[in-house]
Amino acid sequence: MTFEVKLDGSTIYKPGKVFQWGMPAEYIKLNVSNGDKLELLVHSGGDIDYDHADWADAKVWVDSVYGDVKNIASQTTPPQNMVLLGNYPNPFNSHTTILFIAPPESPISLIIYNVLGEKVKTLIDQKKLSGAQKAIWDGTDNLGNVLSSGIYFCKISNGKQCKTSKILLLR
Repeated sequence: MTFEVKLDGSTIYKPGKVFQWGMPAEYIKLNVSNGDKLELLVHSGGDIDYDHADWADAKVWVDSVYGDVKNIASQTTPPQNMVLLGNYPNPFNSHTTILFIAPPESPISLIIYNVLGEKVKTLIDQKKLSGAQKAIWDGTDNLGNVLSSGIYFCKISNGKQCKTSKILLLR
């Protein structure tokens, strides 16, 4: 796998080696306090049935969805606002990973809806630990039936906030 990290469109980190399965993880610490847009670009190393990002445990905290990017090293507490970071891959075939950041001790509900607004799958309905979280959806409904190709919506709420994102399932 090869990748690079960009801040406001400029590359700030690009390792000189290709990472292979089984290699030890590499910890990188970057100062992003003067930027507005942080991107991780994966250039090669994936296939349609396996997403290499699943083994990564990257944590990035921001104050709010619209706030400035902060210096990650100096931030010791998770944000007070819920953030839905989206899902990958999107579109997806076999499974997709939904990323979100939960405020401290927030009761989280993460539900998948079809285009008719019908609830098809409840992924999370419980109190979660605060901080970065992920949920994996395999394209089935609550009864385990395989759903057809189409547009679905991921809705996450915590009683105070509600966020929605579009997911495309391709069979």
